[in-house]
Amino acid sequence: MAVYTGTAQPGIGATVPTMNLLSFSLNGTALTGAEATHVFTAAGETNPQTLALIFNVTETPSVLRAVSGGGNFIYTNFSVNIFKIGGE
Repeated sequence: MAVYTGTAQPGIGATVPTMNLLSFSLNGTALTGAEATHVFTAAGETNPQTLALIFNVTETPSVLRAVSGGGNFIYTNFSVNIFKIGGE
């Protein structure tokens, strides 16, 4: 299980309105079931975002990424926590 929390805002020079999409990928493949979206309508606007997803890891090593899409954004106060559930 992975949990991401953070705050997003439009980057310097970003044109508003602009939509931010945040999601997870594992080894370069998008993971469905945990996406955060927000349409920013002002340059100074901020938005707290949270993603949480239970997923299977079938190979090691593996790379989990929080992927940003939709434009130029600044992320602050962010953290990612990863929990192992079950297994050996």
